[in-house]
Amino acid sequence: MRRTSGTPRMQLQPGSYPPIVQLVTTVVQISVLLTFSAFGDFGGRRKQLLIALTWVGSIFVMLNIFCFSSSMWWLAGLLRVCSGCCFALCGVYYNSYLPMLAAAHYTTESLEGQELEDKILEVADDMSGKGMMVGYSGGVALLIISGAILWFMECDSGEECSEFSTFFWPAFCIFLVGVWWLVFAQITFLRLKTRPGPEFPKGANPLTLGWIQTFQTAKYIFSRRHTLLFMISFFIYSDAYNAVCTVAPLIMEDELEVKMVGAVINAFLGAIASLAGVFLFLKIQSCFSVSGKGMIIMMLILFACVSLAGGCGIIQAVPGGFYLVLGPALLMLGAIQSYTRSLYASFVPRGQLSAMFAFFAITDKGSNVIGPMVIAIVNNITGCYRGVFWYLLFAFGFAAFLLYFVDAEQGMRDAGKILGEVPEEENDSTEDEIGPSSSGE
Repeated sequence: MRRTSGTPRMQLQPGSYPPIVQLVTTVVQISVLLTFSAFGDFGGRRKQLLIALTWVGSIFVMLNIFCFSSSMWWLAGLLRVCSGCCFALCGVYYNSYLPMLAAAHYTTESLEGQELEDKILEVADDMSGKGMMVGYSGGVALLIISGAILWFMECDSGEECSEFSTFFWPAFCIFLVGVWWLVFAQITFLRLKTRPGPEFPKGANPLTLGWIQTFQTAKYIFSRRHTLLFMISFFIYSDAYNAVCTVAPLIMEDELEVKMVGAVINAFLGAIASLAGVFLFLKIQSCFSVSGKGMIIMMLILFACVSLAGGCGIIQAVPGGFYLVLGPALLMLGAIQSYTRSLYASFVPRGQLSAMFAFFAITDKGSNVIGPMVIAIVNNITGCYRGVFWYLLFAFGFAAFLLYFVDAEQGMRDAGKILGEVPEEENDSTEDEIGPSSSGE
């Protein structure tokens, strides 16, 4: 990509092109999520949409095999946008299954009231964590395959290699990502049940319904103080940890001059760290009986400490500084995503799973506009990425401060999750505010 973004007319640094593509992807993802994500709440379409988008998204990823020339930079960017949109919608429909699966777990059958809700939260944490571990395990396996391919096929010297040889093998590894996604998704589709839902509203415009439901969902969230505080905190720290994922490979390429095979090896180590981190933090939570909210706050504080080290120049000044700074961050990445998803699931009213998780995804993607902008601006002005860590320090610290004031139990009451403690009229208003209830779910 070095030649792609160094266009004199645009006056872009090469390192600015990836975050700009990420920025465009985020904007398009938000529009797509607003338009289509709520469809999963109607007529049992959630599984159908998940299957269709997996096929389309994986094909977009596989088409990267044609990006074997530096002149194809525009195609690589376009495919990134298209596949990213499909993946974001898949994430919405996939995540919206979590509360249903947790509530239907066999350990909850004989429980009632507060004991039932506590058990559902515990099961959701466990399912979310194990789901993350399975996902990262698959990622590690594919990284091993890709690393082996690049180890044997990557050219030792750019001067001795043709442009085709330089770009084809990384493009082939990306092609394998699409194949991997498509093939292993079939296992899920064979076991996953279709959940019933209400009919699509008569007279509703399919292109505007999602926007209307998102607006209604936003009204609901803004009327619940603790859910709103959580979403503001999540908006900030999701951008921050995604910025870490964006800036890490850029530092390797531009400042540490790591070759492609080295980048894959580091990605492999990062995936191993994230996988181990999910297991590690689940054990810490179990041993010390820490709430999901408490685990998130602890990790945000650790992220802030890591950002402070990066801002002070540890990466450049100390041998192995890249691993000292970004190693702990990657160790926490899978765990914080798992705990965030589980905590948010406890704030979701019954029957509005796709709509609420769409808002969750929109918040996540919407916040990602900030990080790439900061990275691109800092790199364009300074020619390096050190200044990005000062932004991350503020983001993680402020997010932890806001999350401290979130009352998770009250958020569950607001969602009608703690039975017998929510006035009936409030439960009725929930349906009016965010759309028809999906009683079949």
